[in-house]
Amino acid sequence: METDASVPREQAARVAVPTLVMYGDASLPFMVPTARALATAIPQAQLRTLADQGHNVSPEVLAPVLVQFFAS
Repeated sequence: METDASVPREQAARVAVPTLVMYGDASLPFMVPTARALATAIPQAQLRTLADQGHNVSPEVLAPVLVQFFAS
């Protein structure tokens, strides 16, 4: 199955708020370059890789990443 992993870079470049882009390193392969491209396109984006996580992220892994992002 082919998936379109294109990123709407022009639209993403207009995002004017700090943004957290995350992907799990156990995700489908297309998610890594897609997340990286999105984080690059959004001016105030931070990129985080969630170790040993796929599409359904464990709350125990996700919560500290969100706390750190919103506290910064």
